[in-house]
Amino acid sequence: MNKAFYLSLSVLVPAILGLTRYRMVETSYRIFIIFLWMGFLAEIANRILIGSLMNNAVSWNIYNCLEFIILMLLFREWKLWRSKEQYFFPFLIFSILIWVADVLIIGGIKQFSPYFAIYYCFVIVMTAITHLNKLITTEKKDIMKSPQFIICMGLTIFFTYRIFVEVSLMPVFRISNDFFHRVFDIQVYVNLLVNLIYAIAILCLPRKKTYISSY
Repeated sequence: MNKAFYLSLSVLVPAILGLTRYRMVETSYRIFIIFLWMGFLAEIANRILIGSLMNNAVSWNIYNCLEFIILMLLFREWKLWRSKEQYFFPFLIFSILIWVADVLIIGGIKQFSPYFAIYYCFVIVMTAITHLNKLITTEKKDIMKSPQFIICMGLTIFFTYRIFVEVSLMPVFRISNDFFHRVFDIQVYVNLLVNLIYAIAILCLPRKKTYISSY
């Protein structure tokens, strides 16, 4: 097992912290905890497929779609779609159709295709930035302790770099093997940094509000 795999398991830090708080937090943060465990399971699946088939394209393609869906559901829970709720599911279906066209029709489930990856990473970055702007203008408490703010910072950092990675891998650029390895070496440490940011966000999660009836 190489260094990249070991460092990718850093997602276990926020995932385990989140699991210990799962019953005590609001639904939106439960979605985020599920997202963390999905990331861990995806790393394990990738490692198994690389070891057995020398190719993890299948798990990678499926995880991209699932990751996009769960993050969009997370932002919906954070009321980012409140004024445009009627467009949420049509947008989600449209995005899944892009995945189907790219992965199942144009490319192939057993091949790496950057097109949907670039699309969904760009959507996540723009959505996270939109929510950051909303928090900056509406948050009344210390914004640096807001788990939503911290999570969106992590998402913005990670998926911005992923856009750079996916664009670099497009066939038109014909990058060298040396550049390829350097790009992925940096992504390993970006991933580590973002997982630590997620751990901080988990530590800042507020407890679920409980209401006591007076009757």
